[in-house]
Amino acid sequence: MSPEDKERVSLQIAATEARTEAHMAEISGALAVINQRLADRDHAYDARFAAIEQAIRDLSQALSQLRTTLTTTTIVTAITVCLTTIFGVADFNATLLSGMVTSFDSGRDIGGTHAELQRQIAEINATLKRLEARQPAEAPAVAPGQRGERR
Repeated sequence: MSPEDKERVSLQIAATEARTEAHMAEISGALAVINQRLADRDHAYDARFAAIEQAIRDLSQALSQLRTTLTTTTIVTAITVCLTTIFGVADFNATLLSGMVTSFDSGRDIGGTHAELQRQIAEINATLKRLEARQPAEAPAVAPGQRGERR
């Protein structure tokens, strides 16, 4: 190879190396921009994940409080239902007992009234017998269908 050819090959190699270096510099710059964007996204995602984790903690705490409140409400409701049932049954029993006592008292009063009526009927019967004994014997009354008929 002649010295001119060597020089030309050297220049071509140098030019190719320069172009390769330029391409490498472009690629390195592009990669640096991509790496910066990825780092920015990582920071944004980290912030979002932190916000989501905080929201989940807040929600968990709210659910815990709600569970406590719901448990309390359930217990209070159960006690209220039990007391209402007990008082309802007691009221029903009191009403039933009151009705039974009233009926018994009414029957007792009727028994006394019945005895008084029997006594008055006995007096009336005695008075009627005395009155019948004082009056002279009258002819027996003729039945309506037997007037003037002879046998």
